[in-house]
Amino acid sequence: MEPEWIIPGDDINGFNRVQDYSLQDQNNHSFSGNEDTLHIRIAHFFKLPCQGPCPVLSRTMLDLQEHYGNDPEVQLLSFAYPEKDSTSTGWDNYLQRYKTRSGKWYVLRGTEEDMTGLIQAMPEMYSAGKEVIPSFENLYLLDKHGFIRGIYPMDNPTELENLYLDVNIQKKAH
Repeated sequence: MEPEWIIPGDDINGFNRVQDYSLQDQNNHSFSGNEDTLHIRIAHFFKLPCQGPCPVLSRTMLDLQEHYGNDPEVQLLSFAYPEKDSTSTGWDNYLQRYKTRSGKWYVLRGTEEDMTGLIQAMPEMYSAGKEVIPSFENLYLLDKHGFIRGIYPMDNPTELENLYLDVNIQKKAH
């Protein structure tokens, strides 16, 4: 998905906006989605145990944490899609393995119901019967108002470069 940029006064109908949400972060604190208009966010979905594309995306998030570590405008969000067989041990192992830094990289979890509303706003999702499942292979760029500005499939190496460029565009726009 090519990013589309809007300027004040543009019609924003047709742009996907992530609905407001409230989930728990890795420190068991409440984290609310669209109340905060101070941060550009880079997000992805994963499930535990972290297999398939999860380790690649999580290492990419770790690299992004290093790159944007001192940038107060950029936050990283990892949404843990609930799995029936996930355990608190799997959660703790994930946090320890990827060295998530509180205040920069928020690893968020909630119930399946919490996540379903959130992921329905995201393009590039698919259905499996009645179940809505996120794409676990993409990074998403959200602007300071919760609008999706870009989707970056991590199976294409140039997409990470595009993400860095688009974050810079967003920073200049605000």
